[in-house]
Amino acid sequence: DLSVVEHLCSRIGVMYLGKLVEIAPSEELFRRPAHHYTKALVASIPTPVPERGYSFGVIRGEIPSPSDPPSGCRFRTRCPAATARCALETPELREIGPGRFVACHDPAQ
Repeated sequence: DLSVVEHLCSRIGVMYLGKLVEIAPSEELFRRPAHHYTKALVASIPTPVPERGYSFGVIRGEIPSPSDPPSGCRFRTRCPAATARCALETPELREIGPGRFVACHDPAQ
């Protein structure tokens, strides 16, 4: 339950197919997710505020096999921001702010 994790953890690492895609302080990760997978996970958290409704972050496409992941970025086959570079190069985990890391060629803003 991500809403519980948000309140229990001060720092969170998000994994996709066995690889870290984002590491950030809890508050920042939930306020401004940088990886597109993290963004979809955060968007899928139900809200108890009826007037806001539910807006689930739908991740389209088939989940790739962890034993035979796609080339380059493992999330690229399901990512709305994937480019040709994503198929060729595996993004390295890089620091985008103090204590904040993301493995993405084009992090969400």
